[in-house]
Amino acid sequence: MHVTNRKTRRSKEQIAGRLHEFHSSGLTQTALAKQHGLNQRALSLLLKKARLQPSQTARSNLAFVEVEMPKLCAAFDYKVTFGGGLALELRSGFVLGELVSLVEFLRGTASSDCSSGVL
Repeated sequence: MHVTNRKTRRSKEQIAGRLHEFHSSGLTQTALAKQHGLNQRALSLLLKKARLQPSQTARSNLAFVEVEMPKLCAAFDYKVTFGGGLALELRSGFVLGELVSLVEFLRGTASSDCSSGVL
């Protein structure tokens, strides 16, 4: 008696069901394949293809949402002018600690560059 190996065609729903079952079962590919009489290599290929393709549900959930951006005013809340035409303009919401660090850095740079040390 001669047995031929024929490919079994499965519907997209059957394939999706097997993939979902694999992900939710916690079984290895080999164990799931044995449990259902599947070819492990075929299951592995199906899993690889599924990872490479974006899911249909992800595509159907895409939507554009209108967002209102706050209007930026051109005026500054604070303007600190340094010698040599250098100015630092600050809007509301600035972080005081960052400003202090910046000024300390600038003072250190200016004192090493200039003998006057005026900022």
